[in-house]
Amino acid sequence: MLWRYSFLILIGVASAADLRVESTSLSADRELLTVMGSLAQGHEVAGSVPLLSVMRDTSGDRLRSVWVLTSPRPSVAQRALAAVPFNYWRSPIRGNPNKPPSVLLDLSRTHRPVWNSIAASLTQVLALDPSGTWVRSSSRSYRNHASDNRATRLASALAVVTQLEEHPESRGPLRDSDLRELRARLSLAEREFGGLVDSDRIPQAYYKERQRSEETRGHNWELLRQRAEANGLYFEPLGSNGVMTHALLWVDRHDALVSARKFDDKFLGIASPFGDRRVTEWEGYANNGRVPLALYALDYPKVPFLLVDFRSPMGPRHREMLRRGISDTV
Repeated sequence: MLWRYSFLILIGVASAADLRVESTSLSADRELLTVMGSLAQGHEVAGSVPLLSVMRDTSGDRLRSVWVLTSPRPSVAQRALAAVPFNYWRSPIRGNPNKPPSVLLDLSRTHRPVWNSIAASLTQVLALDPSGTWVRSSSRSYRNHASDNRATRLASALAVVTQLEEHPESRGPLRDSDLRELRARLSLAEREFGGLVDSDRIPQAYYKERQRSEETRGHNWELLRQRAEANGLYFEPLGSNGVMTHALLWVDRHDALVSARKFDDKFLGIASPFGDRRVTEWEGYANNGRVPLALYALDYPKVPFLLVDFRSPMGPRHREMLRRGISDTV
């Protein structure tokens, strides 16, 4: 469920007019830069919410720490629930909003998460796995949930930084070099040994990540467009500032009346809309007689990633839960 939520966060991030960066002086040599996003109520702006904070060391002119402010620190009860095997449902227990969020990334010590991860893996294999099924399954479940939580926060931060890159007028005191460093470090943090990359290689890592992302979007764009045309569907790319990160598939309501039409769901992950009463009797939003079928993320590696199936809202989640259950069982 990680990719689905992270990309939905990217869609939800406001446009250039709704993002701004505020600067707060913490001390003589510390400055806190906070990205604020506007909350919309109807067609009016209802307020602002902090999304991301970055601390800058003004004496050395370097970025130090990154915080994601969109979720509270997990409570003790949440951590205990994370150790329950095969628990893939949203927890009814909420975190403590009064506690400050934990640092997502310490830019002065990016190597520390790498060594911590290696130490935790060795402890798991050498000490916990031989202790029995319950200890092994609980400890692995907790580590998987903790890893997913960190990866989700990394994706959230990367989504905000990407929006700021695409809208220069919203950057405020954040410079181009700051955004390049943030994007490179956040992308590298998603990799197992990414934190070991030296600071001198950050510009190279940034441009390599940008190139990889553009190639992935281009590949998925063409793949999804071809599959849509082959099945008689309509392909609509979505994005901002010329960067298309998502795509919608539509079907004409009159075409859907033909139930005998062949449909190949390869790479699409949805059922045939032809002859489907959920399409022919659709009462939701439609555009010139076209009914929305599915929303895809184009940034996902290898194939377009199904985010929303409008006829089966829980379908993508159930399939991902099944895949995760099979993986955990093995």
